[in-house]
Parts: sequence; structure tokens; C-alpha cells
Amino acid sequence: MWLKHDKFGDFVKHVWEPNGSSLLNKIQSLSNNLKEWNQTTFGCIFQRKRRILVRLQGIQKSLGERFNSGLIKLEATLRKEYNNIIEQEEVFWLQKSRNIWLKQGDRNTKFFHLSTMVRKRHNKLEGLKGEDGIWKSDKTSMKDIVISYFQKLFSIQTTLESYDSLPHLFSGLEEAVRNNLI
Repeated sequence: MWLKHDKFGDFVKHVWEPNGSSLLNKIQSLSNNLKEWNQTTFGCIFQRKRRILVRLQGIQKSLGERFNSGLIKLEATLRKEYNNIIEQEEVFWLQKSRNIWLKQGDRNTKFFHLSTMVRKRHNKLEGLKGEDGIWKSDKTSMKDIVISYFQKLFSIQTTLESYDSLPHLFSGLEEAVRNNLI
């Protein structure tokens, strides 16, 4: 997520290069500086996103009242920044969702294989129930059930053949009008 920030690379170079000490000290110094950088420079992406959206709404409201080329340039800049934040947020949620799985999967190969097998079994179609109510598990029968279902779903069928099948909401209509509606 931090890699998407335009000042991150310069920050790491600035902190890493002057520190001529051992690798352990460089890593510890970088770690401490990253914590501070995250709070002061990077900040909370959700707050930044809300602020930019409010500013964009204000700009669009002003542009709706009168044209201003400065506001158009500012809007373009804010839109770029907003798109960048959206990318950062996407990476944030991706990292957050995979964090626990990766941690446990790396330490426990049994967990890794079991979770893979569970997902594979969960995503597999074992069988389908046909129109006759019978469970079918062979591929050709399942294929026929699916094709039949979608053919019926997307075909045009006239089910209203008489006024009797309609709810009697229009009892005051003449028979000729009712027949035209049918």
C-alpha cells in the first residue's frame, strides 16, 4: 500500500542511505521512521478519501454555478489523488484479507493443504436436481439440466391465454378491451 504513495521511495532512500551502521541498525531505524511516516505523511486512507470526496463535491457545486478554469484544474488534480487513494485502499483490503491466511499457511503446511482442499470441494458442483425432482450427478445429465433451465428462462412463452388467469383487478373493463390486453 505504501508503494503506491509518490513520496515513499524518496523517504526510504533518505532514511536508509545516511545510516552507515550495521544492517540490523538500518532496519531498526527504518522501522521506527516508517511508523512515524505512516502517521504523519501517509495518514489514514479512509480519512483522506472522505476529505477529497467532500472537496470534489464542493468544487462540482461551485462549477455548477459558474465556470472557473482554476477549479477545473484543481478538480483534475483531486481526481488523480482520489484514484491513487482508491488503489491504495484496494491493496490495503487485499493485504488485510490475506494476512492471516498467509501467516498460518506458511507455518502450517497441513493447514495450507486443508484450506486448499476445502475451497476446492466447496467450489465443485456435485450434482443438480432435475425438473422431475431426481438428483443427478453425472456430467451429461447436469449439462442437460442447466441448458433446459436457461432455455426456459430466456424463451418467450405466452402463459396468459384467457382473462380468467389474470387477477380480477379490472372488472370494469369491457370484454373487447380485456381481450386486447391479453
